[in-house]
Amino acid sequence: MFKKNLILTAIIITLLALTLLGCEGCNCGNGDVPPPDYNGAIDINGDNGELYTNGENGENGTENDNENGNGANVISGELTFGSTFEFDNLEIAIAQAESVQWVTLYNTFSEHDTAPVFRIPVVIRNLSNQTHGLSPFFYNFFAPDGTELNDVGYSFIDSDVGFAETINPNAVQIAHFHILYVGDGEYVIEFDSIFGNDFAEVRLPIRR
Repeated sequence: MFKKNLILTAIIITLLALTLLGCEGCNCGNGDVPPPDYNGAIDINGDNGELYTNGENGENGTENDNENGNGANVISGELTFGSTFEFDNLEIAIAQAESVQWVTLYNTFSEHDTAPVFRIPVVIRNLSNQTHGLSPFFYNFFAPDGTELNDVGYSFIDSDVGFAETINPNAVQIAHFHILYVGDGEYVIEFDSIFGNDFAEVRLPIRR
């Protein structure tokens, strides 16, 4: 009998616990309806998740079409030298092709010691209401043949955007992308915020 009562008590306690847990998740019992599931959709500019660009060479145009299939905000216009676009609450302006500078990487600890590097000035404005900056984990470089390049910014920490300080709200920062040169062709900077679901590609025709 004692065993029976114990089992019965355990069942009652379990049912009560499940009932309480079920109500906690959606405020059931007070007439509330669970919030709709938007599948992670975001609206960063107040207009259906649009990102915009301005300038020439077709980079003004069409915003998010979820082109990469994961609900990300994709800038579908052509981005290149002279383009300005928004990414991760930052306004990013890539310098004109005439501003590209050539430098040599001097770092005896690097496998790329004495390799040629081209650097591109970039102007970044913080559009958020807190200190913020472009994370080096949110962009990658690709060679003309499509292979991913090593980021050599650590050899240029005084001016590289990946090592720049965070930016105050609405303030502007000037820094550089440093890209390993492996031959003439079209290089790509791929921006992917991962968590924020922003995505953009900047295509840079380079000729030494």
